[in-house]
Amino acid sequence: MVKIIFIFILILMVLSLLITTVNGKELEVGNYYFTTDWCGPCKTQKPIIEKLQKEGFNIKIYKKWPDELNIKIVPTIIIVKKDGTLKLEGLQTYEELKKVLLKKVYKLW
Repeated sequence: MVKIIFIFILILMVLSLLITTVNGKELEVGNYYFTTDWCGPCKTQKPIIEKLQKEGFNIKIYKKWPDELNIKIVPTIIIVKKDGTLKLEGLQTYEELKKVLLKKVYKLW
């Protein structure tokens, strides 16, 4: 019984490392791209995101998002890692975005 409880606690600890709270909204570790169809900079950002996806970066694309994320500017990219979170607002170049995606640790914003 003690062994089962220990394993359960260990699993919960690992899962807690994979979730970060951003403005009260829990997000799993990952890369999130928030966009719209009507936004000019978003249309420019789209091929950059697609190129990075082809290179193996897992970037989740969203056209709707919860208010808790407080996204006021599109395009917005939120990168969540176990060490912190980074929010990038506005158009990002391929070079800038790839450099940020390869970075291992972020300060909380």
